[in-house]
Amino acid sequence: MSNGKNPRGAFTLVELLVVIAIIGILVALLLPAVQAAREAARRSQCINNMKQLGLALANYESVRNELPPGRLTCEMDSVYAPPCDEVPNSTDERGLMSGFVLLLPYLEEQVLYDQAGIGQTDMIWLYNGNWRNRAERVAVVEARPQAFICPSDSGDGLAEEYTDETLIPRTSSYAFVSGINGPRYEGSAPVKHFNTGPFLYLLRRKTRQITDGLSKTAFVGEVMQGNLSGNRNIWTHGFRHLDSLRSTENPLNTPPNSSWRNGLPQYTATIFQDNNGKKYDVNGAFGSEHTGGGVFAFGDAHVEFLTDSIDSVAYNAYATTNCGDGEGTALECNKSLRGTDWKWD
Repeated sequence: MSNGKNPRGAFTLVELLVVIAIIGILVALLLPAVQAAREAARRSQCINNMKQLGLALANYESVRNELPPGRLTCEMDSVYAPPCDEVPNSTDERGLMSGFVLLLPYLEEQVLYDQAGIGQTDMIWLYNGNWRNRAERVAVVEARPQAFICPSDSGDGLAEEYTDETLIPRTSSYAFVSGINGPRYEGSAPVKHFNTGPFLYLLRRKTRQITDGLSKTAFVGEVMQGNLSGNRNIWTHGFRHLDSLRSTENPLNTPPNSSWRNGLPQYTATIFQDNNGKKYDVNGAFGSEHTGGGVFAFGDAHVEFLTDSIDSVAYNAYATTNCGDGEGTALECNKSLRGTDWKWD
């Protein structure tokens, strides 16, 4: 006999499985959209960072009437070209600090800038090593300002297998454009002092020298996985093919630590050896973890997303200051920059 109440319904196993399957399909459909939205947000932040770097360079040039050098000084015990032969060959005059440090006041990082000891005999990265005994100097090298970090960069910000284990230098997602010439010219003047781009060792470009036009000359580009030894990108440090200085000799988004593809030589590279004796192919390429290309800041502070498929001639043209179409050797492209245009502070 019925008690007058309706029996309680329940899902059968088949119904439950169908519901789970439907939920799974919906998640599968929505997940790419969510991931795309997140990447769009990260890319937008990266573009904003690049914009800030472009404006910082423009403001620096407005105050100083010149751009910062890619690296402040010459190498120790090396004379490749003027003006290095005019620079005292002492550990107080030569070092490895990058020009990014000079931009700190224009990125609301005045405190870090003051701690770096600019112009003093214990300035960071001078070969004399005096700065290593100053906690505030070391703190700059171990800092990682947000302006130098692309949210899409998967690196942890620590320079992997750094040769000096007493320091923990931090890396950046961005590097200066030094020109067309890359690892093919390893150890020679065309990379350090006579490259085609805006940022070299010691030399401070003036905007009047950029006859290709500021809007057509790339100043800063992305670097992916700058924590890797063969792709190291310490933002306070300037070093050809690696820290803070890259070239367009290899294509955009050339894989880090690579010179071969499909068993054949594909990219130009030189060899970097870490403190454990492990060797890496260093190709000095710009790269990004954004899909399909990378973000660059130009001389007029506008920002562009360059695609992987960019023509090599066009890509190289962006890495020149006075070469017209971007073709030609570094010495041909920059012959007007020699002589009285060199400047050492």
